[in-house]
Amino acid sequence: MLANYPVSAMLRAADINRARDFYTGKLGLPLMMEDEGVFMVAAGQGTSIAVYERPGPAPENNETDLTPSAGTRNLPWSR
Repeated sequence: MLANYPVSAMLRAADINRARDFYTGKLGLPLMMEDEGVFMVAAGQGTSIAVYERPGPAPENNETDLTPSAGTRNLPWSR
């Protein structure tokens, strides 16, 4: 069911400049928006990846989030 809808992933990065260079340079994803400490790239078919800066070691719990994009409000978990 989720395979039919665009999603937005939010990822944590200790070094926002290095992360931006990786996603836009190495992976070739187009930059959609950028602000201090955060950027978003397009990943195809309406899917996007937002990366925010949070220096230091990663916490024990996973801070990655997967969110249905706008227009998917009729999915069972969004009611």
